[in-house]
Parts: sequence; structure tokens; C-alpha cells
Amino acid sequence: MQMFCRIKPAFGLMLVLLTACSTQSSKSPDTVRPENDGNLQETEHQSTTKVSPLPDIDHRVDLKTLWRAQVGKGSGSDYLRLTPKVVGSSLFVVSYEGLVERRAIESGDTLWSQHLEDVEITGAPGFADGAVLIGTGTGELIKLKAADGALLWRVSVSSEVLSEPISNGKVIVVQTVDGKVTGHRFDTGERLWVYDSNLPVLSLRGTASPLIIGRMVILGFANGKLVSLNLETGSAVWEQRLGIPTGRSELERLVDIDGKLYRSGNTLLALGYNSRLAALDYRSGRILWDLEASGYSGPLNGMGRFYLTMGEGLISAYDDASLAKQWSQSSLTGRKLSASALFGDYLVVGDYQGYLHLIDGSTGELVGRERLKRDSRQQSQALVYDYRFPSRQYRRDDGIIADVVATDEHLVAFNKEGRIAVFSLSEAK
Repeated sequence: MQMFCRIKPAFGLMLVLLTACSTQSSKSPDTVRPENDGNLQETEHQSTTKVSPLPDIDHRVDLKTLWRAQVGKGSGSDYLRLTPKVVGSSLFVVSYEGLVERRAIESGDTLWSQHLEDVEITGAPGFADGAVLIGTGTGELIKLKAADGALLWRVSVSSEVLSEPISNGKVIVVQTVDGKVTGHRFDTGERLWVYDSNLPVLSLRGTASPLIIGRMVILGFANGKLVSLNLETGSAVWEQRLGIPTGRSELERLVDIDGKLYRSGNTLLALGYNSRLAALDYRSGRILWDLEASGYSGPLNGMGRFYLTMGEGLISAYDDASLAKQWSQSSLTGRKLSASALFGDYLVVGDYQGYLHLIDGSTGELVGRERLKRDSRQQSQALVYDYRFPSRQYRRDDGIIADVVATDEHLVAFNKEGRIAVFSLSEAK
């Protein structure tokens, strides 16, 4: 069978180690939990980058809290990016123990709450055509009615789902940790096609969410390849290698594409780990330009710039016409940053202590900070174990690893222990 060993290095990246044995299995891979799941694991692969202390800032802008709430147990102790989904005036959020909620984004009122029995949710929720799409750690795809949370259907997929299921309302595309991608009928869940990539021996914990453009779906894989598939048949349209494995050790040869893919017009932006940032023509896969870079969250584009958050926590901005670097912000290195979002004129990123940092998008200056944490009455909570999934344990952890989500008026942040908050912008007093 296949066995994956998860390793958590200093920057909160979960690694998946594949060892081949005498037989192969299509079931979800067995996993071995590291004995020490603290923030820093003492191994030969531990990063030497030091954790930056909270920097002094010129506080010019505030995040005004509109509401806060507790949503289950969040992601527990695992590295799960359970990014909330904003759809119009609603917010869909999940917790790993099977809880799915729909809330009003303005008030935080719970519109419905659904607890899925014997389900471990491991991927961010998706949404399409009045339905919520859920991927699980036991290899299931679940469809709920967005209006009331009613279960519509659930079907099996080949392995654990760590990314958001994507759909155009006709076909649902799901990427699983075993390197497979499947297309399913939106109305019934029936499998239409399957695409199988070649997994490397070692990969980062996570998968990129598919991106649907017209009749194509574009995906990034742990082997460093970008692949475009026909949405109806699953056949390959083009493939392009973003990263080429180099080095003597498997750790040095990591080239995963785990971050979101960004589209602007006919251009697709993609960032790989130990790799590069590349702009491609999404129709042909032809590379238009590239820059040497490394990161596990995708690029952002706005205000005439594109923004990169590197794996060690360095944030940089480049002019999107000349590609000239405009600024770099190094005060947050080592703080295990989440994927960032553009909120007004500011770049917002979360860190391992639950802080949200606001960075001026034009200058790179740190201009604001807010912390998402539990209420004081929850501070005395003890360590809690979930007996339905004994491989998991729930720890108090304020860290933000889910993507920060921004709309024109709201910023949404969700931390590992299930604390969610919605903010608006205001000038500092």
C-alpha cells in the first residue's frame, strides 16, 4: 500500500512523504502523525529563519470588528486551510468535525447550521448554482442545498480532499491528495472522468484549488506542472512545467504548486514552491514571462502591481507592466503567514499568532494590526480530544492559516481554533 508521512517544519508547511511498498491501494493513504506537532519541530530539515517579533508600526488604519463568533473546532491540530466562502450577503464556513454554517456577513446571524455525522471536513467549502460543495478527509464529495443546508447527495472520491471543490453548475471538479482529479455531474454526483498525475516522493501538505475558465479547468500539481483539462471530458489541453526539481535531497526537490491561480484577461499567474512566478496565456499554456520566486500561496494582482508572499514570509510588490520590484516588506519573516488579500488600498495577511497585518499596497509600510483570538472567558479551555477521529486532537491555537477573504466592504478571517470575525476599515484614532 502507499504510506504518507506528514512532517511539519518551522513554517507550518505540512509535508507528505510517499514510500512505495509491495502493493498499491486506491484508498485514502495511511498517515503518520509526528509526535511533536508544535510550531517548531526539531528535525534536520528545520528552517533556520528566525521568527520576527511584532514590529513597531505607524498605526494609520484600523480594522473595525463588525462581529465575532465560534464555529466548531476549526481545523483542530491539522494543517487545513478551511477558507470561508463569501457569496453575496452570505458567508459559508466549515469546521473539521463536520459542521457547516451559513451566516449573514453583515450581522453574523446564523441562517442555518448543519452537522454532518461521521464526516471530517478537510477542504474549504465551494459554492455553485445554489449548492455548497464539501470535500472530506475520508474521500467524499458532499453537496448541500445552500438555502437550508439539506443534504442533496454524497459520493466517494479517491482520497482526502484538501482544496475547494469547483463547479460551473454543470460539472464539479475535485482534486485529491493522491494526485488525481475527478469531474462529477453537478446534479447527481456521478463521476464523468478522472485525470491522474504523477506524485513526487515528497510534497507539501495541501493542493491548489482548480480554476475553471470557460470549457477548461486549470490545475497545479505537486510535480510542479500546470495542466489544462477539457471540463467535459477530462482530456489534457496543454501542460506546462513551472518548477523543475533540483538538488540532492527530496526536500530540496519540492516544486509544489499549492497556491491559488490568478487570472486577469487572457493571462494566468501561478507561483510555485522552490520554483518561479510565471505569467501564461491560459488558452495555450505559453509562458509570457517569469521571475524567480518561491511560495505556497498564490499571487495577488491589483493597484497596478502584483504581490507575492514568499515561503519564509517576505512580501514583495512588482509593477505589473515593467516587472520592476517596487518594495519588499521583511518585518514579518518567520511568522508563518497566510495567503493575503487586498482590502481597499491595503494588503492584509494573517500570522501564526492570530494577528492580521495591514500593509500599504503602494509603499509596503505596515500601517495597522488587529488580533483574532478567543474571548477571555475561553482562555481556560483545556486540551480537548475528538474521539470520533482519534488521530486528531484540538488545541488552543490562534494561528490563521486559512486565506484571508476580502470583499469591497468586508474582511473575513478564520483561525485554527474556529474563531471567525468580519471587519470593516476605519481610520486610526
